[in-house]
Amino acid sequence: MTDKLIGRPSDYSQETADYICEKLCEGESLRAICLPDDMPNRSTVFRWLSLHDDFSNQYARAKEEQAEALADDIIAIADQYDTAKDILEPDLIQRAKLRIDSRKWVASKLKPKKYGDKVQSEISGPDGGPLQLNFVSDDDKL
Repeated sequence: MTDKLIGRPSDYSQETADYICEKLCEGESLRAICLPDDMPNRSTVFRWLSLHDDFSNQYARAKEEQAEALADDIIAIADQYDTAKDILEPDLIQRAKLRIDSRKWVASKLKPKKYGDKVQSEISGPDGGPLQLNFVSDDDKL
């Protein structure tokens, strides 16, 4: 009689790594990908990331592509409702807004340069005036 292994897989395989990254690129979350019993736990995937540089690089690229999939989802959700033809219930509008806002937030974290808020800083002097720069050399200290 052979011993049947019970539990989730914990041994790294490139096939499983490829599947995880493919699903990430399609916009699925790691939590959802790891739900089925034939998939490793999230903690196992995180351990693999620290142990396998190739998988770590592949995973990082997949997470960036996930932002693109989320952007596509945003458009699909927004286009789902044609307000000219349908009278929408307020709760449907709120649900769609929540789904869109959630995806926008995640995309902004995954690809901040492309989907993040542009932050611009300005430095000014007293009362909003120009800065006054004073340079002191070591010779001036004598």
